[in-house]
Amino acid sequence: MPSRRTHTKSRTGCIKCKSSKVKCDEKRPSCSRCLRRQESCQYPNAFLSSYQIPSPSSNPLSPQSLVHGPAVPQIPEHFWNAAFPYWGSSSSEGEQVTFNDFRDRDLELLHHYSTSTYLTLASRVSLDEFWKIVMVKIAFSNPFLMHGLLALSACHLAHLRTEDSEHYSNIAIHHHAEAISIFRPLLNNVDSQTAVPAVAFSTVIGCLSFAMPGISHLQELPSAGPTFVKNLLDIFRLVRGVKVVLESTFQWVEDSPMAPLLKLKLNDSEEPLEFNAEVAVREIEAKIRSEVHSEEQRLDYLDAVTVFRRCFPRGPFDFEDQDRSLISAWPAMVRDTFFADMLEMKIGFPLVILGYYGVLMHFMSSSWWVKDKGNKLVEAVSKLSKLVALRNCSQIEFVKEDGEMSLYRKEDSVFCA
Repeated sequence: MPSRRTHTKSRTGCIKCKSSKVKCDEKRPSCSRCLRRQESCQYPNAFLSSYQIPSPSSNPLSPQSLVHGPAVPQIPEHFWNAAFPYWGSSSSEGEQVTFNDFRDRDLELLHHYSTSTYLTLASRVSLDEFWKIVMVKIAFSNPFLMHGLLALSACHLAHLRTEDSEHYSNIAIHHHAEAISIFRPLLNNVDSQTAVPAVAFSTVIGCLSFAMPGISHLQELPSAGPTFVKNLLDIFRLVRGVKVVLESTFQWVEDSPMAPLLKLKLNDSEEPLEFNAEVAVREIEAKIRSEVHSEEQRLDYLDAVTVFRRCFPRGPFDFEDQDRSLISAWPAMVRDTFFADMLEMKIGFPLVILGYYGVLMHFMSSSWWVKDKGNKLVEAVSKLSKLVALRNCSQIEFVKEDGEMSLYRKEDSVFCA
C-alpha cells in the first residue's frame, strides 16, 4: 500500500489559516486564502522570519548556564488574565497596518529604542547600559521580549511625533498584542531556561502598562474620579504581576544578566522624611493606630505607610540620578490584603494612603509614560474621600533650598487628618 502523501507543514502561516487548520501559502501582505475570502490577513511571530535568532548554545545571555531546578508551581490562569491583558488587534478602521509595514518599521523602532527610549526607562544612570545592550541581546533570542521593546519604542514615538501618533499607536498595539500572545503560554512553565527572558519581559510590560493608555490614539485614562482610580489600580495589578514572576524565578536570575535590575536599595524607614511630609505621615500613622480596631487591618495599613516611607526620596531629588525604581516599587511591595482593600475602593485609610502615593508618583511627572498620573490620583482621592485628605498636586512644589528637597505647601496642609 503506497504511503500517504503529506505536505510540508507550515509553521509561519497566517493566523486565519492556522485557526482553520489549512495550509497557508504565506504570501504577503495577504495570503491567497484570505484575499479570496476578503478577510484581514495577519501573521504571528514576525520576528521569527525578520530576525536571525541565535540558538541557545550560541547565545551568551542564555539562562542555560543557570542551575537547573524544578519548574515553578502553576499559577492560576485567572491571575494572568488580569495581570497580562490583551490590548486588542493590531489594526483599526482608520489604518490597516500590514506585517510588511511592521518589518519595514522594525529597524526604525529598534534604532529609536537603542538611542532614545532606553534612556527614559533606566531608573538610575548605572542601568543605562543594561537597558541599551543587555535587554536587546536577550530580546534577539526571545521574540516576545523584542516585541515588548518595540512596543515601548512605538509608544515613545507616538508621544514625540504627534502628527504620526495614530500610526505609531497602531504599531504599539500590534507589538504589545504579539508579545502577550507569545509570552502567556510560557508563564506556567517558567524554569531555569526561560527565567531570564520572563523576568526581562515582565519588567518591560510593567512600563508598557503605564505607557499604553497614554499614547494619544488610545483612550486616555479618564479625568480624576472613580474610573481613573480603578484604571490605575488595574495598572498596579499588572505591576504586581511582575513581582509574582520575579519571586517565582529569583533562584535562577539572582546571578544572571538581570541581576543589576534587581538591586533595589530601600531607604531606612526610621530616617525622617522632609518636615511637612514627616508631619503628615505621622498624623495618618497615629490615626490608624487609634481608629482601626482590626489588628490585621491595622498592621496592613501601617505596613503600607512604612513601605511609603522606604520609597520616599531623601535629600535633593534629581530625576536623572535618583533611583526611580523606589517610587514605582510601592504598588508591588504592599501586602496582598492591603492591595485587595484598595481594589474595593471603599472610603477609608487604604484610599487615603493610595492618595499619599500620588505625591510619590508626582516626582516622576517629567517621565513621558507617567506624566500627570500622580496629580490626577491625588485629585481623584480628594474627591472620593471628601476628607480633604490630600490637596491637588498643583498645590505642591518641589523646591530646593540649600541643596535640600522641600515639599512645599502653598495653602493648607497637603496631608490632613
